[in-house]
Parts: sequence; C-alpha cells; structure tokens
Amino acid sequence: MLRRNPRMLTWLKANRLLVGMLAAAAVASIAIVLSSQTFQSCMRANAYGGDGNAADHVVWMGWWCLGILFDKSAVAITALATVFMAAFTGTLWWSTNRSTEFARRTGDLAERQFLLEGRQADLAAKQHELSRLQHVVANKPRLHIRGIVLGPIGPKGEFFVEGQKIVGSLIIANRGATDARIIDSGYRFFWSQEGLPMRPPVDDGDVSPMHLPDDGPIAGFGSRGIQLESKMPLDVKGDLIFGNYSDGVTLFIIGFIHYADINQAERYMGFCRVYLPPDGTPRTGTEGRFVAIDNGDYEYED
Repeated sequence: MLRRNPRMLTWLKANRLLVGMLAAAAVASIAIVLSSQTFQSCMRANAYGGDGNAADHVVWMGWWCLGILFDKSAVAITALATVFMAAFTGTLWWSTNRSTEFARRTGDLAERQFLLEGRQADLAAKQHELSRLQHVVANKPRLHIRGIVLGPIGPKGEFFVEGQKIVGSLIIANRGATDARIIDSGYRFFWSQEGLPMRPPVDDGDVSPMHLPDDGPIAGFGSRGIQLESKMPLDVKGDLIFGNYSDGVTLFIIGFIHYADINQAERYMGFCRVYLPPDGTPRTGTEGRFVAIDNGDYEYED
C-alpha cells in the first residue's frame, strides 16, 4: 500500500522518529495494561462468566476490566498521559524543526537552480554571440567597384570636352553576405601625361565623397549606384586622352572606401581604373573601357 502512495511513504521517512515514538508508546501502553495486577485479577474473576460465546465474552471482559483499571489508576494514567503528551510535543517540535530545515534547504536549492539557469542563459547568449561573430567572419562584407561609365557632355556625345567637367557613374557592390556601413569615401578623376604618383592622390581638394551621412548600409550581396563628376574641368583637349603616356593624356578614376561591418569592425578598400580609348576591338568597343590597374597601392580590399 505504501508503494502505491509515495507521498505517505515520503512523510513516514521524514517523520520516522515521531512514528517510532508513537508506536513505542502504544506498545508500552499495551504492556502496562496486560501486566497490571488489577487487570489480571479482573480477568481471572470473570474468566468463567458469559453466555457461552467465548470470543464475545473475552472482548466484553477485556473492556470491562480495562475500565476498572482506568478507574483505579486514574492518577497514574493522567501522569502517563502527561508524559506522553510531553513526548508528543517534543517530537512535534523536532518534526517542525526538520520541516523548517527542509524548507530552508529547498529554498537554497531553488536559489541555486535559479542562479544556474541564469548562468546557462548567459552561456547561451555568449554562444549565440560567438555564432554571430563566426557568421560575420565567414561572411564579411566586401565592397567592390564595378560598372564605371562616362556620360556624354559634348554636342556630338563626346565624353571629353576641354573646359567641361567629366561626368559618369559607377556601382558599389557588396560581394559579402552581411551589411556594410560606409564611414568615409572619396573619388577623383585624375589625368596625367606621366602616369600615377607613388602616393595615391586622394587626400586633396579634388576628391568628392561617394556617400552621404544619412545613407544606410549596403546590404549583403546588394549594390548602390553613384553619380560621378570631376571637381575640376578638363584642362586639355579631349582628343588628347589616348591612354598613352608618350603621345597623350591618360585618364584615371581613383578612390577609396572606409566602411564597417555589423560588428563595427572597420575595413578599407581602394580602386584605380584607367581609361582605355576605343580601338574598335571587343575589349574597348566604340566608347572605351575602364579597367583595373595592377598596383596593390591603388587596388586593394581588406
């Protein structure tokens, strides 16, 4: 029956001292009654009475003699009851203390479990942040320049007219899977008969920005179009832009982008494209092309 009632089994285990004292008191009471001279004399005196039903007679006689014993031993029984009550009170006090201690330990255990759950939550948050960092590292943004084209400014659709500014457009493409926020940027058209200087000329007044302060990030695998215009008008004849240092003027577009990923890690990229005039071949067509130069000081990606 106790196996079917686990709550009672738990209570008996928790209060085994109280149960033991109650059982001992019951056994002692029965032993005192059975060994009492008054009870035994009464049982002998009425042993042969009754109406022929021995079992009923024994039960009736036991109750009768027990009553006589209680009547003659009232003081002793009162004292015994007082002792029993005192013992019961003591065991009750002990049981209450045990219950209080159990409740305190249960509270401590609950608090420890709460702290453990908090630490587990912190660990889960850190693991999530680590996974996010790993994702960013594996899928970092990579800005790239493509699609540089010139806009016609002359009456016959010429790209280069002396005294006029050069115009065009380009595309900033994000080859990575995460957002890129542009912090700083700049570009310029640069023409020269002597080629490029050792230091990229992107820190003077001829540089224009490729972003606005209110521009949002460029999403992963996204792109953004930029309109181009030279700060200074062209100061050479347009037909001198041949892409040949000895015979004419070579045109470049040079720029840089300083940007940050979603973890605020900052990165840099630079570009430099040289204009190849049209020569009627598939490489340049009838309008010419901008192609990247082979120089790590101008063309780079972090």
